[in-house]
Amino acid sequence: MSKTTDKIALEPKTIWDELANYSLLIDCMNNFLEDKTSSDPELKAKMFDSIYQHYDKVCPEAEIYFAEKYIDSIQYFLDKVEACRKL
Repeated sequence: MSKTTDKIALEPKTIWDELANYSLLIDCMNNFLEDKTSSDPELKAKMFDSIYQHYDKVCPEAEIYFAEKYIDSIQYFLDKVEACRKL
């Protein structure tokens, strides 16, 4: 067994995974957990990871979330490259 399958097999499904299986997690986030997810970035990341892994359809909010994370990472990289060029 590979390490990734071991990890997947050992992690139990969370309530977020179950809601994502039924394509209800984004609605739950928007209607009931908006304050919690805006103040807790780790929880928000877990929820969007569940959406990414378990949704059967495309979720525009998740696409935007991951695009913003990707842009932030690239901007951080570009800032570091610029700092190195100035040395």
